[in-house]
Amino acid sequence: MNDFEKNFALRLRDARNKAGLTQEQLGEKLGFKGNTAVYRFEAGVSSPSIVILSKLANVLNVDLHWLITGESSLAIKRLKPFAEAHLAQIAKKMQDLEAERADLHLKGSFGGMSSPRCDEIKDEIENMRLYRQTVQQVLNEVLGPLGESL
Repeated sequence: MNDFEKNFALRLRDARNKAGLTQEQLGEKLGFKGNTAVYRFEAGVSSPSIVILSKLANVLNVDLHWLITGESSLAIKRLKPFAEAHLAQIAKKMQDLEAERADLHLKGSFGGMSSPRCDEIKDEIENMRLYRQTVQQVLNEVLGPLGESL
């Protein structure tokens, strides 16, 4: 078995285990009877066809390019820095809103009145926090099968 076959076999076994499937269960999802075919793929004895590779990626919820090469696809490589920059912009906007809110609160305490803008800012910050949390969760679900995260 060459290095490519060995590394593919390891990625396949790892992805199957992360999916919580036995060799037999994966084989059934691919249309095979028993675990023989999956065992042979994981042992490096045989290689799956391109059709089976595509099915493997789909069933295991992994990137096909990663399954074959062990590297993130170009789309994922482009997505991660974009997502990180977007999340950093959200964090900066939240900091700016917090500073504005603190300033309004301080001014309001001297004048004895609370600004309605303080409540608006509080709601904006909470909405942005929830949005950022959702974006991070979705991106980590995409990146997780590739062994990456934000």
